[in-house]
Amino acid sequence: MISEYGTITEERSGKFGVQITVPGQCDECQIRESCYANGKVVWVPRRDGLGKDDAVQVTMRNVSVLGVTAILYGLPLLAVLGGILLGYFALFAGLGEDARVLASVGMGAGFLAVVGFAIARIDRKVSSRITYAVERAS
Repeated sequence: MISEYGTITEERSGKFGVQITVPGQCDECQIRESCYANGKVVWVPRRDGLGKDDAVQVTMRNVSVLGVTAILYGLPLLAVLGGILLGYFALFAGLGEDARVLASVGMGAGFLAVVGFAIARIDRKVSSRITYAVERAS
C-alpha cells in the first residue's frame, strides 16, 4: 500500500479532489518540480464526515510497489539490453563494427519505444482497478 497526505480541495459527482501535500523532504530533492506528488490532485471516493479543507490520508490499495517497480524499470531495461544484444550478436553480425554497434543501439531504442507504449497501455488498464481509502489525517 502507498499512503500520501493531502487536503480536500473540491468535491464533484461523489468524489473528492485531494491535493497531495508536499512533505518537507521535497525541498531538498533535485527532481521536486517533476515529482508526481508536487501539488497534484488525486480523485478519491467521497466519504461521509469529511469536507473541503480537511486534512486526509489517501491510501492506494491493490498496488504492489515491487510489481510497479519491476514493470517501470525492469521491462525497459530488458528491452534495451535485449535489443542491443540481439542486434549485435545475431541480426547485424555481418556488418562492420561501427555499423553493427549503431544498428544494435537503434534496435535497442526501438524495443524501448515498443515497451514504453506497452507500459502506457498497462497503466491505463491497471489504474482503473486501483482503489483508494480516505481517512482523516491524525
